[in-house]
Amino acid sequence: GIEELEKVDLDAMRSYEEATQARQQGELDRAIHLYESALSANLNHFSALFDLAEAYLAEYQIDRAVELFNRADKVNPIKAKEHRDRALQLQRYQLRFAELLTQDSYSPAMATHKSMSLRHELGLELADAAAIEQQVTQQIESQRESLRSLYREAVERFASRGSKISPVARRVLEKQREELGLSPEEAKAIERSILKTDRD
Repeated sequence: GIEELEKVDLDAMRSYEEATQARQQGELDRAIHLYESALSANLNHFSALFDLAEAYLAEYQIDRAVELFNRADKVNPIKAKEHRDRALQLQRYQLRFAELLTQDSYSPAMATHKSMSLRHELGLELADAAAIEQQVTQQIESQRESLRSLYREAVERFASRGSKISPVARRVLEKQREELGLSPEEAKAIERSILKTDRD
């Protein structure tokens, strides 16, 4: 059976044992690396596959956990079902919360209210919801900062020719602002900071 397949490779068994110890000691990153090593050495190491999926889930690397639970489901659907269902539940919350934050009508008050409703609808624990919200917010803010940086570079190119932005440059910048999905307020704040710096 499955147990015999797990014992085929000694390196896989050793990595799995070390991973289990690392996980018990709270060293999830190390455990993940070792579970990955065990699976590389033996693709049929179901315990490593299942525990790796659980470790990714504990780290809220939800997409990877779902992918691994889907693989585990093919080997042992009964064992994988409960954990896979939880991973899918977290993934649904992650996606819906990201949609909520990226809506044009976004406001912090509305997001708080809707995220509470969504959490209750999905039956999510507050700690899980909070961890996912923090992760999604950081990812979106990082992306927004990249977009603001692109706009900042465009403004700097036009502002370097003087402290005012010409009507032609204004049209180009407005088009770029729209393409980047920045609000007029974000664009004005960036322009003010650059034009102020140029005057200083």
